Amino acid sequence: MSKNMDKSCNRLKEEVNHIEQHLSQVGHKIKSAAQSELNTLDTDLNKAKENCESRREEASDALKRINNFIEETKNNVITQLEDWKTDYQIDRIEKDADKKEQQAADAVLVAAFACLEAEVAILDALKTRKMAIEVAG
Repeated sequence: MSKNMDKSCNRLKEEVNHIEQHLSQVGHKIKSAAQSELNTLDTDLNKAKENCESRREEASDALKRINNFIEETKNNVITQLEDWKTDYQIDRIEKDADKKEQQAADAVLVAAFACLEAEVAILDALKTRKMAIEVAG
C-alpha cells in the first residue's frame, strides 16, 4: 500500500517540479527580453511554439480524460456513496484512488500545457513590442 502512495506522490511531484522549472525559465526570459535581440526573441518564440504544439495532443487527451472523469463522477456520486455505505470494498476504493490520481496528473499536465501556451503568448508579445520599439526608432 505504501509503495502505491509513494509512487503516486512521486509522479505528481515530478509533474509539479517540471512546471516550476519551466515557469522559472519563462521568468528568466521575461527579465532578459529587454536586452535580447529581436532574432533571439524570434528563436525563443519559435521554440516555444514547437514545444507547445508537440504537447497539444497530450494535453488535449488529458483534458478529455478530465472531462470524462468529471462527467463520470457526477453520474456516480450518489450511487458510489450508497455503495460505500453498504459495501466498503477496498478494491473499489483503490480503483477510485487510481482514477483520482490520474485526474490529478491530467490536471497538472493541462496546467503545464497552459504554461507552454502562456510562454508562446509572452514571447510573441515581447517580440512584437521589440519590433515596435525598433521601428519607432
